Parts: sequence; structure tokens; C-alpha cells
Amino acid sequence: MNNNPIIEKLKELQETDIKINALNKLCDDKSATLNQIKENIQKLQKKMEEIKQRAKQLKIEIDKKDLELKSNEEKTKKLNIHLNTVKTNKEYSVLSNEIKSIKADSDIIEDVILNYFGQSETIQKEIKDLETAITGENNKFNLLSVEVDKEICHIKKEIENFCQIRQENMGRIDSETLSKYEKIISNKVDKTALAKVNITDYSFTCQGCHMDVTPQQVNEIMKGKELVCCKTCLRILYVDK
Repeated sequence: MNNNPIIEKLKELQETDIKINALNKLCDDKSATLNQIKENIQKLQKKMEEIKQRAKQLKIEIDKKDLELKSNEEKTKKLNIHLNTVKTNKEYSVLSNEIKSIKADSDIIEDVILNYFGQSETIQKEIKDLETAITGENNKFNLLSVEVDKEICHIKKEIENFCQIRQENMGRIDSETLSKYEKIISNKVDKTALAKVNITDYSFTCQGCHMDVTPQQVNEIMKGKELVCCKTCLRILYVDK
């Protein structure tokens, strides 16, 4: 045990803070799982909108080509009627060539329309697959959210209990020491303000940052008259006898 009784009180406080920190992280992890599913749903919905926009644009192009095809059909009909009324071979040849040209143009348009229909079928399949994926993610979210909400509620109750214990621990520590402790943990990711000194035959090491502790510092710790901090990580040092 340490000669300074305040160390034991601080160790109890730190143990409670570590538990609270771990529970808060667990809460965050649970929420993060749901948020990830939400993000997946949003990405799928965005992709769905983009694909539907492509489908809409494709339909406009198909309708445009259909109008071109119908226009060519009307032109061909009129030219065929006119063809039956021509009186010279030259006029007949000119009209025949024009009809052939329109027919060739119509063939190209039909090929384009067929290609568009192929693209449309692919898009409709993508839309169907996305609808299935979105439904699946929504179902997953709804089922998981019920479970996660219960777990988070339970965790928060545990946090409340440990917060009460923390208040009790704080009540046994003087304000100056408590202020020092709070200042240290506010700058530590792992929420540890105390660090044990590892003692070997040849050296003393802070287990918080694994840097050397001087023999003089260890002597001060053993005396127990005042708190001694690591010169590197600034944690309060203690020695287990």
C-alpha cells in the first residue's frame, strides 16, 4: 500500500471513471452501428434517385426517337404516293433514292431504340435490386434499433449508478487534489490520471507513458507527504508495496 492515503481514494475514483468511460464508449459504438445502417440506406436512396433520373432521361430519348421514326414513316408514305404519279425515270430515280435514304435512317433509329430498350431493362433491374436492398436495410435498422435502444437504456442506467458512486468518491477527496485529478483526465484519452511506477532492480518506469521515473521521485512517493507527478505524461504516480 502507499503511505499517502489519498492515493487509494484517487485509485477508487479512477476505477469508477474508467468504467464510466468504457460504458460511454459502448453506447457510442451501439449508436454508430445504427448510424452506419442509416448511412447505407441514404446512399442506396441517393443511388436510386440517380438511376430513376437516368430512366427518365432514357424514356425522353426513346420518345424522341419514336417521333423521328414516325416522321420518317409519314415521309415515306407521301413519297410512295408521289412515286406512283411521276412521269419520268429521272423523277422516279430521285424519289426512290430519297425513300431508300429515309429507310436507312429509320433502320439506324430502330437500332438506337433497341439499344435504349436494352439499357432500360438493365436500369429497371437495378431499380428492383435497389428496392430489395433498401427494404432489407430498413428491416435490419428497425429490428436492430429496438434491440440497441434497450441495450443503450440499460447501459445508461449503469452509467447513472457509477456516476453516483463517483460523487461519493469525490466527496472523500479534498478540492485541490480533485481539481488536479480532473485537469489530468481531461487531457487523457483513456481517462487515467494515475499511473503505477514499475520497479525493477535497475530502473523505475511510469506505466502510463513507459518513461523513466527518477529515484528521487520514488523516494517522495514513498514518503507520502505530497502527490508526485510523472514529468512526461503528468499523471499522478504511485507505488504498490
